[in-house]
Amino acid sequence: MNVDESIHLLLLSPQVIPRSLFYRSVRMPRPILYTAEMSPPCRAVLLAAEAIGVQLEKREISIFNRDQLQESFQKINPQHTIPTLDDNGHIIWDSHAIICYLCDKYGRDDSLYPKDLERRAIIDQRLYFDCGILFALLRGIAAFVPVAPYPNVARWLKICEEELPGYARANGPGVKMFHEYFRAKLQP
Repeated sequence: MNVDESIHLLLLSPQVIPRSLFYRSVRMPRPILYTAEMSPPCRAVLLAAEAIGVQLEKREISIFNRDQLQESFQKINPQHTIPTLDDNGHIIWDSHAIICYLCDKYGRDDSLYPKDLERRAIIDQRLYFDCGILFALLRGIAAFVPVAPYPNVARWLKICEEELPGYARANGPGVKMFHEYFRAKLQP
């Protein structure tokens, strides 16, 4: 058995060496995430990457400078949307698709995105509800509604801040930018 066959066998046998550990140990290039810190879907990908333990190379796209419309970016993503992931030439856009892909490829286990179809269907149901209904309803108002009158929401946000890996790093600056930008636009 040559080295390539041995590596292939190890990759097919996750009980021997989990793929996430293998990819980290052989110094594979980091997946590249084209992102905008202010974007909630981009921050969702960053939070998932933190939870999974995969390091991403972040490339900031300024939506205000219309970087997503540049020819170089449109060659990567013809829909010119962010987030966009480039994992060694495999291009994926949409935060939900990226998160599921990262969980499947780099996750230590299936706790975030289960292999069991019934459990996975519940996760998918919630993801589709988020993108199809919830985000569409809330995107225009969420930044301006104080959470103090809603103790359950305030408690949930506090739990996120304290318990989600990398929450402050992946989410904090973008939330602040988002709030500042839109509040400035609403000033008379």
